[in-house]
Formats: sequence, C-alpha cells, structure tokens
Amino acid sequence: MAIDFFASSIHYIDHLVPIYNQLSDKYKGNFYTRENLIETLDNLNIDAKPLQEKNDLEITLTSSFGDLRDARKTGAPIIISEHGAGQSYKDNYSPAYIGGIDRRGAIAALVPGIKQAEKQLKAYPTIPVYPIGIPKLDNYHKNLDLYNSKVKKDSVVISFHWDCKVEQETRSCYRFYKSIIKEMKKDFNIKIHGHPRDIKKYKAFADYIKVDHLETFDQVIEEGWIYCCDNSSTIFEWISLNRPVVLLNCHLYRKNIEHGMRFWEYADIGPNVDVPKTFPNVLQKALTNHTQYQQRREEVKNEVYFQPDGQGAKRACLALEDIHNNYHDSATNNKIYTFNL
Repeated sequence: MAIDFFASSIHYIDHLVPIYNQLSDKYKGNFYTRENLIETLDNLNIDAKPLQEKNDLEITLTSSFGDLRDARKTGAPIIISEHGAGQSYKDNYSPAYIGGIDRRGAIAALVPGIKQAEKQLKAYPTIPVYPIGIPKLDNYHKNLDLYNSKVKKDSVVISFHWDCKVEQETRSCYRFYKSIIKEMKKDFNIKIHGHPRDIKKYKAFADYIKVDHLETFDQVIEEGWIYCCDNSSTIFEWISLNRPVVLLNCHLYRKNIEHGMRFWEYADIGPNVDVPKTFPNVLQKALTNHTQYQQRREEVKNEVYFQPDGQGAKRACLALEDIHNNYHDSATNNKIYTFNL
C-alpha cells in the first residue's frame, strides 16, 4: 500500500510538496489536486492527477479538514498534516483547527510542534501524532543567512487574512487599514500580500494604490524584510526566519479573550497596532529597531515549531514510513512520536 497525497489549494500544496519530493519511491503514491492546479504541480516536476480520480483505498496524506473530508469518501486511511502553526480558538471546535471536531478516518497526525501535538492528542487520544517542524520552509532554514542578507531592510510586506467568520479573531482587518496604507505608500517601501482565499481582492488593492502585489509566500520571503499582518500562520513562519513582524489589530479582536498563540499568548513577538492611524509611527519604530523583539521571537519560534532546522520534510517522511508500517496498531500505540535528526 502506497501513500497518496491530496491537496485542493495552493497553500496546502506548499506544505505537501517538500514531503512528497523526499518520500522514498517505496512509499510514494500519486499526488492528487484540482484540475486548475495540475499545471502548477507539473512546473514542480510532479505528475499530478485530478481529485476526482482519487477512488482507491491507499493511505492518503492531506493538509486540511476539507481535503480529509473528501479523501475519506474513498474509504482510505487518512493522515492529516496541519497546514498552519496550530492556532485554535477558545470554546470553538471547528474541524479546521487542532483539537476541533471530526477527525473520522484519520490514523495519524503531523503537526508543527510539541504543544500542538499535546493539544491534538488530548482531543484524539487514539490517534498517534508526530511533530515535524515546517517542511515548507526547509530550504530557507538551511540557507537562512544567505536569504536574509539579500533582502532590503526597508522592504515592508503588509498582509491580511481572508474574512473568515469562524470567530471575530479570524476576521480580516483589511477594511480598517486600507485608507492608511494608501497614505503610507509615499513614505514606505510597501508590498501587498494576502491569504490565497482572497487573493483577487488584495491584488486589486495593490493595483489601485500602485504598489507590488506578491502572490506567493515564497515571493514574500524573497522580497520582504518586515512583515505586517493581522492573523495568519505565516506570522509564525516569518519569525522562524529571524525577521521582524508587526501585528495588526482591529476593534473586532477581543483583548479580554485568551485564545493562545496570536491572541494573545505570543502577541509580544513584535509591536502591535491597535488603532490603524498609528500604523505609520509603529512601523517606523519597528524598522529603526528591528532587533527589539528578537529574543522573544526566538523563544516563540522554538515553542511553536519542533526543531525548525531545515529537516522538516525528512522528519515527515520518517513519520510517514512509521505510520505506513505500523498503522494497524495505531489504536494501541497512540502517543507523541519525535525524530531528532
């Protein structure tokens, strides 16, 4: 039995491709995606197949709840690999987040770090869990000094979440900041990014204010130095690159509710903007003294990610091999499995 890969969106593909590329041919099955993303994977030298052709019972690795839900229709055993940093929300059990409802069909989980593994295991004590780090960023972590030396230190990327209505804190702050960003472009070297679900909106805004739009997160890494964002796992991916962040808040975000991570356990990894009109002053100070939060960023990076050392894909492949060879025993071997490389 091989291990198939199943991803319906580009930001899920980003997390799975590094693992697929390193997985031994002994275990590697097919990579399934949507018709409109076949060419994307072809450009990455992966011979992908349309999602609708996935109709067998091979073990299947997915990177989102939606893909888990679709893949299990085939009756296949599912491995769920979290595509985010592990954010979840108090008293909210959405299946999109670690600890949420409905992991039916899952025989194992891959997560970024130990804390997320503990949360996953608490919710699903019969599913073994593997902290793996960030395969998506392996190449950058292996060559961190080189990539950081190439980026202009005045380059600012402003990014927003999609307007997800699961919680107030999952909403986008874009509409509250767009006016001040338009004014700021004359004083700062600004580029615009945003969640793939709302990519058209953020590209249109960038075109409107006549600044560059960065479509992929790879482009953001290659061109941005300081990352200003409301709510996204990319905030934590960014600090793993030893680069500064500015956190964009709005009145929708409730300071009296502790969700953990971005809200508000780790909100001290960089300066916070609570009132949009103060954004220029906060950003200028952050550019002037980008080492101010460096120690805290390092602490949080190591709490969120298990050994972000450029070996995430290798660690994931070891996990997949272990799951493949032992998954029939998973109900009796449930625990956190780690691989120190």
